[in-house]
Amino acid sequence: EGAELQVLRGLSETLRRHHPPVLFELLPNYYGHERSMQPPEMQAHNNEAANGILELLTNAGYRVSQIDPQGEEREIERFDLDTPETYVSSDYIAHSIG
Repeated sequence: EGAELQVLRGLSETLRRHHPPVLFELLPNYYGHERSMQPPEMQAHNNEAANGILELLTNAGYRVSQIDPQGEEREIERFDLDTPETYVSSDYIAHSIG
């Protein structure tokens, strides 16, 4: 939990060379049925890590999609960890473009 960016950094050469699909989870910045927000410093940390993941994958030639509960993929341009009203899923997949 929370080490996704470090893992992907460790795999960066593999991603560039072999282009495997990457399945990962990013939890939103809220929790529970009442969707209470995490503390601001935790939100900032999570958003920074999510932006780093997106940058790393994009620079390695990937597009990122969110996977909804029915298994459908919807390509995203950015992660939205802060809006409980639009929450779809915490599951994502990255596919190589090339």
